[in-house]
Amino acid sequence: MNEFGGVDCGEGVRLERGVRARMRDGVELVSDHYHPPQTGPQPTLLMRQPYGRDIASTVVYAHPVWFARHGYNVVIQDVRGRGDSAEIFILSAMRDPMAPIPSRGSAGGLNQTAALECTVSLIRE
Repeated sequence: MNEFGGVDCGEGVRLERGVRARMRDGVELVSDHYHPPQTGPQPTLLMRQPYGRDIASTVVYAHPVWFARHGYNVVIQDVRGRGDSAEIFILSAMRDPMAPIPSRGSAGGLNQTAALECTVSLIRE
């Protein structure tokens, strides 16, 4: 930890852990935010997953620090009911495949990243 309350990841990248975002329905989702070294508005990658923020899908994607070093804000967010996020986790495979899937927090996550004054790109759950 250092003076900004985050972790120095090297080369100007910093990690802010456990950032809470309240969704429109009041549920709080918890994120880790990797800040790029550049100042000003930067594009943002939002990744939601049920596997925990520490994994950050590094098996499939480059590590979030790599993206941050290349100028992206990276927000890794626990889905509802997983990790430190509130609510109940519902496995998509257990849903009726013909029933519409309700939007459960995407807009709130995008609003969270928009508050960073960033251009938003979304990596879907």
